[in-house]
Amino acid sequence: MKTLQDKIFDSILSRFEKKSDAVSKLSDLLNVGKDAIYRRLRGDTIITPDEIAILSNEFRLSLDGLVHDQSNLVFFSFKPFENTLKNFDDYLDSAIKDTEIVASRPDSLLLYASSEIPIFLIGLVPEVVSFHLYLWGKNAFGFDYLNDLKFSFDLIPPSTKEKYKTLIDLYMKVPSVELWGSNLIDNILKQIEYHSVSDKFANPDDAIVLLKKLSIMFKHIKEMAKHGKKFSPGSEPNSASHPYELYHNELLYIKNTVIGKTPSGVGVFSSFGNPNYLKSYDERVTNYVEKWFEKVKLKSTPLSSAGVPNLDLVFNRIQKKIEKMESKIKLHLDGDLD
Repeated sequence: MKTLQDKIFDSILSRFEKKSDAVSKLSDLLNVGKDAIYRRLRGDTIITPDEIAILSNEFRLSLDGLVHDQSNLVFFSFKPFENTLKNFDDYLDSAIKDTEIVASRPDSLLLYASSEIPIFLIGLVPEVVSFHLYLWGKNAFGFDYLNDLKFSFDLIPPSTKEKYKTLIDLYMKVPSVELWGSNLIDNILKQIEYHSVSDKFANPDDAIVLLKKLSIMFKHIKEMAKHGKKFSPGSEPNSASHPYELYHNELLYIKNTVIGKTPSGVGVFSSFGNPNYLKSYDERVTNYVEKWFEKVKLKSTPLSSAGVPNLDLVFNRIQKKIEKMESKIKLHLDGDLD
């Protein structure tokens, strides 16, 4: 029967093409010679609790998953259980930290399946960021001070918007494959309509402004998909731009799921009380979700590069939904004026 030490090193060695490369990495991490590493690999030397902690943090090992052998028992972490959110920056700091793990390492990849606008794309337009943070603060984070406040674009501090920009800058550094469901934009349109008819905009005309900004955001995403490259609004793709693949699935309801892949491990982030998320580095979970993602992708329509005709179809549909809601809210506002 394999020991915990055997399982830890089996998991680590599986991530390297050559055992010698793994030994070199472990030697640097544990600050011991290569001979000492080989003794640990053979089991002649028992790794200490501190060494287990170093290896677990570096390679994102789920120690619980290695200890428990039940096939139906997997492990997740949930940030609100660890530390109750007190403000927007708490959430953004956590999201930035998780994204930095992927963005800071070469040969990384983000796989993102979503039934709503992905949190990274929200950040492309400041006005859309402000509205989403307002919604999250009231509905998911439970910030009571927002309950009686009407929405305005200056409600969110500039420092928080700048922090969100940091998150987007990290996202731009990682190649991505995104899989969108058919109702991607429906929720935010319903929220804009609700806040408009309920008189929850400080300036009623801001509902129209927000819809126009949403349209601008999707036009830019369409350009990214068309070029198959990530780039910020107001700029152009270049040789340094990272790849961007986009797929659309017309029939399947997709739960918001992000897979962050690095040479040293894979992490899965699944929405739970969106935008909060469950996080797991358990290999049984990550392997399962990766296979699921690939199966769904094969049944989906490509929108980037070779899928340009489909790109127009999907984004024209999104644009028409925005225009329809804009007309609806304008009729409501005109009625109020009468």
